[in-house]
Amino acid sequence: MKKNIITTLLLALTISFGFSSCEDMLTGDLDRHNEVDEIAADTLYSYWGVLKSLQGVAERYVILGEGRGDLIVPTDKVSDSISAIVNFYNNEMTKDGANRYLKIADYYHVINSCNAFLASADLTKKNAQGYSTFIQEYAQVASIRAWTYLQLVLTYGRVPYVDRPMLSTETIEDFWNSSEWATADNLADKKVVSDLEDLIARTDLRDIDYGYYGVNSNNRMAHSTQMLFPLGVVLGDIYLLKAKDGASGQSADYLKAAQYYYKYLNTEKAGPIRVGMSSSTGSYFATLMKDRRTDLTRINNSTWLNIFSTTPAPVTINSEVVTVIPGNKNRLWGYVLRGVNGIFGFTTDILVNPNAADTTSTAKVSININYDKNARELTSSKFYEELNKSQNFETYRGSDVNNVICYVVDGAGDSRFYISTATDREEGETEDTRYIIKQNAPQAYFSTSPRPIFRTTYPIIYRKGTIWLHYAEALNGAGFPGYAFAILKSGLCGNENWVPTGTEQYAAKTYKWYDNTEVTAGQDTTFYATDADLDKHVTIQYAATQGVDLTADGTTADDITAYATANADAIETYKTTNKANYRKSATSWENWLSDESANNIVCDHISRDEMSRAAASSCLNFGTEYLRGKQYQTYISIGETDYQKSLSPFPKSSNTNYAVTTGIHTRGCGMIKYNERALPAGETEGGTTFNYVDQINKMRDLYGETAAEKAPLTKEEIYDNSHMADVQKAISDLILDELALETAFEGNRFFDLLCHARFRSDANQLAKRVARRQGNANSDETLRAKLADPSNLTDPANSIWYFKLPK
Repeated sequence: MKKNIITTLLLALTISFGFSSCEDMLTGDLDRHNEVDEIAADTLYSYWGVLKSLQGVAERYVILGEGRGDLIVPTDKVSDSISAIVNFYNNEMTKDGANRYLKIADYYHVINSCNAFLASADLTKKNAQGYSTFIQEYAQVASIRAWTYLQLVLTYGRVPYVDRPMLSTETIEDFWNSSEWATADNLADKKVVSDLEDLIARTDLRDIDYGYYGVNSNNRMAHSTQMLFPLGVVLGDIYLLKAKDGASGQSADYLKAAQYYYKYLNTEKAGPIRVGMSSSTGSYFATLMKDRRTDLTRINNSTWLNIFSTTPAPVTINSEVVTVIPGNKNRLWGYVLRGVNGIFGFTTDILVNPNAADTTSTAKVSININYDKNARELTSSKFYEELNKSQNFETYRGSDVNNVICYVVDGAGDSRFYISTATDREEGETEDTRYIIKQNAPQAYFSTSPRPIFRTTYPIIYRKGTIWLHYAEALNGAGFPGYAFAILKSGLCGNENWVPTGTEQYAAKTYKWYDNTEVTAGQDTTFYATDADLDKHVTIQYAATQGVDLTADGTTADDITAYATANADAIETYKTTNKANYRKSATSWENWLSDESANNIVCDHISRDEMSRAAASSCLNFGTEYLRGKQYQTYISIGETDYQKSLSPFPKSSNTNYAVTTGIHTRGCGMIKYNERALPAGETEGGTTFNYVDQINKMRDLYGETAAEKAPLTKEEIYDNSHMADVQKAISDLILDELALETAFEGNRFFDLLCHARFRSDANQLAKRVARRQGNANSDETLRAKLADPSNLTDPANSIWYFKLPK
């Protein structure tokens, strides 16, 4: 086994520094680099060699990331190798080399190629502007190296660490006998990360842009900007994994992760979560339609699928996809990534036009439109289905912004479910078979003239929705749960009226009430500090209307209490009838203007304390150029069919240059208004169910394990910092659910579960979810007990969560 690893590593070095064929998919457009000499060209080809090496680990990113999660289950056709991954077996099928998805040498192939590049790249060469000629390639290779180590830690828990090139058998022997190891706890402290931190601080970095990758214009597979690993995102992921005990006040690593995500998101190519007004601005949401005659619900708009059906194009602020590892359309040109398609039950055909001249030859990899039940090894879990169907799809009825009613489409659930999975029933069968189709659209990789339509790219490593949700995790762990919730609900940024800069914000304070009828011309008002004081005042007022004087000399508190008890129903009716008279003061914890359309508040779930801390955090407060979006509103038209009628900026604005932005949850659950009016109990109309207080208490009820953890929190408690840990735990569960709804089957799930367990410092947080694959009512307690062992968090070398290193 050791000889195999040595051979592979040495071969990796040779391949990485050999010249790529001009027929290779990673041949870039060098027309604008004619001034680069032969040595520089060597550097470029070596960089492309590093990118090629990533194809060797591309598909296992999906298989290993999802196989150990809670969103998939094996079918009765599953192979031994996939079954071993999904069921956390420690047997012959999880040994290195016995399983095609568990070949550790492929990861070190990438790392050794990166180390060799970084050791030999000449950064002294300068361009006309005085910048290092290849600093951008150098930074990207450093980022790929750090990302690859992250994948190794996620897969094996504890791995040998090396940051220098292995150029001989002796250095490889030293490496394999290394006493230096990388783990989730210490990867952020390694040189591969400090190098990246030094690079991200430079002012001379710029994006690489070599145009399109492909053998010719008819076979473009990706744009060079789609294969960049943003330094801030990679660093954010590494610190997010390192962070733990988030609800215990140890938030330094969460804050650092948030700062690095923020550094990326505040760039001109990153930008806000978007719902585009047109296809040119990016349109990533899905809506449902409920037929009032048949009571059936179906997809009305599925533009969210556009995320996974993209053409090779430069990454811009309007793009959702950030980083991909594409495959080739012909084995003569490199890797053809078909493994994941096959595991999910789809066959692929490779078609090449052999008669055309080389400059115009075409190829395509086409996924068979017919579902193949016998090939399907993995399918979506019952837990995933239950989670989606438990969501409320909401929309609004009304003719203008001042006359809208929130309406829950009963039983619809999250519309993303109907796009991520589909059912098929073979002739003669009585039950549907469910398939994962999210990145398996028919005619994947299909080429048309004059440009190919790249209908699916496997895998998508980074996209903006995932980055925003990981940023929300980091913010929550750093002590900003209100801002984290804003990312889910309305978008953390997005319109010219977006507050957290004004003073009309929540702050945890004692109630102060006043009686509107007592306001004098000079605004000299009597305030009542508690509900009891207000009730006492109302009792006295009511008694006066009945001719009883409870303010006369000799009246005691007991007299007032006795009167209140004897007339409780009548006094409550009086209070309700006159409730407009009783207002909270301008210093109360709930402070917002009555006219929402005229006020600056968009996110009324962010406390004044949280806002003031955020201003000094270096992980919030986006610049004005970045905040160029608009919150939005939709209306529902009443007729034979209920449907989403239109999108328009909300609040209204004459500035049409503002893009429409939204929260992640809105992508699948309707156009959720930014206010916090809760849906009345037992009703389907009137207010939103996706409000801060209700969602926190929903998570406590669903995932709390003790009576105290399940007990609902009042609004006052939620905004009181003494309950911060309880709020953070609930928001962490909410984000983890949203990650399932938005990013299922893309390869992130085990990372997300692991980060959640570390946040709670509780292995059972991962275990109980994985054990519920067959549904919340069918927990696999044997599996849960194995995964819940606390040593899984503290001893990665012997943890069942990870695979074993080769001996």
